[in-house]
Amino acid sequence: MNETQTEIVQADQEGAAGTDALGWITKLADMDLALAAWFYDERIKPIGIDAWLDDIHAREPDHRELLRQEVHALSGRIDSLPKNRLMRCLRTAHSPSLTPAEVQRVDEPITDLTPHWSSGCESIDKVLAGKGFYGCGTIVGEQKTGKSLLAIGAAVEAARAGWRVIYVNAEMSRGHIAERFFRYMGGTPEPIVAEQLQILNVGPGFGIDVFIEEVDKLLDYDDRRVMFVLDSLNRMIDFDTSGGGYFDAMKKWVLFAMAARKESDGAISSILVSELGRNGKSKGDQLEYACDTVVTLKQVETKGLVELQVAASRATDSGDAEVLHRNFANGRFESLV
Repeated sequence: MNETQTEIVQADQEGAAGTDALGWITKLADMDLALAAWFYDERIKPIGIDAWLDDIHAREPDHRELLRQEVHALSGRIDSLPKNRLMRCLRTAHSPSLTPAEVQRVDEPITDLTPHWSSGCESIDKVLAGKGFYGCGTIVGEQKTGKSLLAIGAAVEAARAGWRVIYVNAEMSRGHIAERFFRYMGGTPEPIVAEQLQILNVGPGFGIDVFIEEVDKLLDYDDRRVMFVLDSLNRMIDFDTSGGGYFDAMKKWVLFAMAARKESDGAISSILVSELGRNGKSKGDQLEYACDTVVTLKQVETKGLVELQVAASRATDSGDAEVLHRNFANGRFESLV
């Protein structure tokens, strides 16, 4: 809680001791919208407007009604904040009431201007029309090929580009994941990355419902775009206790990620990290058909070298990136030239 929020809490406590309703109308009007939203979500929304009015002893009928109207108007403005649009998209993507079909005219203007961000690997960006990842992407690879290394680079570059980034870590310890990020950035994160990127360490019991709750806590009210990395999808499915089996759980996560991307026109984007199955595709064969971009990593005979390929991309060409050196010391893939 910052200093300003502390002052608001103190004012709320003073209200309980007798501050009048007209004073609260002035206080709410003087707050910027993000601060007012924080106060509303923390103090008013959990108990309801009338209960809060009772708590602050707003008894004079006319003043109480004026304050009630002010709070109702405030809740409408809060609902229009960028964060709340993103959260509506996430909840809709996980809702069984998601519209199964909609008609589109062929002459409708183009509105899906899905934003891109660098993968952190020049060779991959080059194949992807120089723009990098977009929408719902996946990184699929054999063990120890550098899937997390590539995902971490993409996460940092998205943060540098102004995205809110949530890196869901289901594989590594806190120290190990922090060390990986530090290596890619060459030391202490620059301020924008420290501000925009957060690591969410997860374990048994983690599922889509828990994920949505955590995202709601991590987003700022003015966040307009969020990119999340699921590393790895396979381990997260192991943690999911909702039942239904491995492949059903994978299908739920993939459909959720794609639905969130569609609902938000790409303002909610993702990278799903997955191991290769025995058939040379992602385990469950779900990702290649559902995601916007698919990057595969395969070992070659020479130790430390990895073949990277953009196996699929809906909006750009696909093809081989090249064989690169996986350098764990600096957290990057490097050209052999």
